[in-house]
Amino acid sequence: MSVAIIGKPNAGKSTLLNARLNEERAIGSDIAGTTRDTIEETLNINGVLFRLIDTAGIREHSKDVIENKGIERSKANAAKADIILHVVDLLNDEGEEKFNWLHDFDEKTITVYNKYHPYARHHAALQKYKKACWQ
Repeated sequence: MSVAIIGKPNAGKSTLLNARLNEERAIGSDIAGTTRDTIEETLNINGVLFRLIDTAGIREHSKDVIENKGIERSKANAAKADIILHVVDLLNDEGEEKFNWLHDFDEKTITVYNKYHPYARHHAALQKYKKACWQ
């Protein structure tokens, strides 16, 4: 079962992959655009084999040709995947409306909220995001 991990740059996609694998397979950093190509690993959970696909961060208006190729591959992997994990950074939810194309894949998309801190502004950000996604 293929699982595409998608989201904006620095949403925590590679960190999620590394946490599930319990090893540092993907390079994670605070620099946007660190992951430019897909990284695929298999994971067996209770006898079910998953192929996790860490993808490049998706954003608009990159002037970097290589990054744009990575973004194209991210979207293609999402379309082909059995499951999409859409990682949302609650500390920086600006631009999440650009993921409206995911509505075509609602039946296979799971939103993963990341970087939650109970004393931050997350509650309002989460409510705003839910409202935008479900209209």
